[in-house]
Amino acid sequence: MYKLFKHGKPYNDKTRSIIYNLTDSKNTEPLIRLLLGIIEPENFVTIDPQKLASSAMKKEREEMLLKGLWNKRTDWDQVLVKGNDKYKGMFKCEKCSSERTGFIQIQIERADEPMTNFVFCYDC
Repeated sequence: MYKLFKHGKPYNDKTRSIIYNLTDSKNTEPLIRLLLGIIEPENFVTIDPQKLASSAMKKEREEMLLKGLWNKRTDWDQVLVKGNDKYKGMFKCEKCSSERTGFIQIQIERADEPMTNFVFCYDC
């Protein structure tokens, strides 16, 4: 491992990763593969840490990734409201009198002025 990563941060990161994957009681797969000789020790240090994770850990990471992507979406309110007829916003639409409204706040004036609210209707 020292030949590949020398010293410093890459070496320390790889060491931590290997120790974590070998000592995790929920993840016995890499240790078993190493002990049975399925993976050679020389090759073990070059394997991507993601591939050393157990099936449960891979599934958990995938769920966390999808949750993170969902949280980054900017249209989540529209996705949740489109199929939901029971949704009611804080305001009433002046055109169609629908209560299915949303709003955004934008700072138009200087920072010492309050933000301006823009209300929109999901129905019209």
